[in-house]
Amino acid sequence: MDTSLRPQSRPKTELPYEDIEKIERLVWAEAGTEGLEGRNAVRGVILNRLASDRFPDTIDGLLDPNEFEPIRKYGDVYDIPAPEDTLNGQISEFADYLQLGEDASGGRTFFQNL
Repeated sequence: MDTSLRPQSRPKTELPYEDIEKIERLVWAEAGTEGLEGRNAVRGVILNRLASDRFPDTIDGLLDPNEFEPIRKYGDVYDIPAPEDTLNGQISEFADYLQLGEDASGGRTFFQNL
């Protein structure tokens, strides 16, 4: 029996724009100052959670304030004050990340000191 927290299926990569924007607002809050590698690690963790049967299978279900401090701090993912130009750049990074097809988090479903 596999007891790892690693997802057992490939992360979902077809997401509506609204979900991508939510992910990127959280990425900005969690890793906005860490560079591309840090942002991609957070993206990987979110996508791995989405693929795991241990977490909700929707972005709205995943973005729980008990799981993500920025959502708890700001009250709602849309209240995270990500600058619009930065957010647009990150959405392009997200598309590139998906296209590369590599998991920058190494299969993790939690991010601590990635």
